[in-house]
Amino acid sequence: MCTFWVSPVDLVPYVIDLVPASVEQLSGGQAIFQKLADHVNHLKPLHVKGFINGKLVNNMLVDNRAMVNLIPYSIYKKLGGSDKKLIKTKRTINGVKGKLILAKGFSLMKLTIRSKTLAIVFVVAKVQGSYSLILGCEWIHGNQCVPSSLH
Repeated sequence: MCTFWVSPVDLVPYVIDLVPASVEQLSGGQAIFQKLADHVNHLKPLHVKGFINGKLVNNMLVDNRAMVNLIPYSIYKKLGGSDKKLIKTKRTINGVKGKLILAKGFSLMKLTIRSKTLAIVFVVAKVQGSYSLILGCEWIHGNQCVPSSLH
């Protein structure tokens, strides 16, 4: 929330006040936003659970910085994926600290989160991480989502 200044033709400013109680107003259209007491809880990553090809998958990270949907090869195999079903590729992806990782291939999988089921293309690669898989911009935009861990 912020304060908007509206200037009509005669250049007389009108203030539309949309500032919450946690903001102190200053002169000149400036504002100081105060930190919430529990601000650390709002910095947690957004993760969801759902089903891939009918099998429960917990701890899926929604990351609007990831350009692709990424699934580790080990999780792909646990979900019943096989090397024969992979669409082979020689593409690489940037890993942590810019390290290039060769993708094993692409896989089309059915992802269900709550009541919505979509066919999703995942990049399959030999990676390890704290999450089961990463849902990137492709999934976010395809679902017309605005991810937020602020709730």
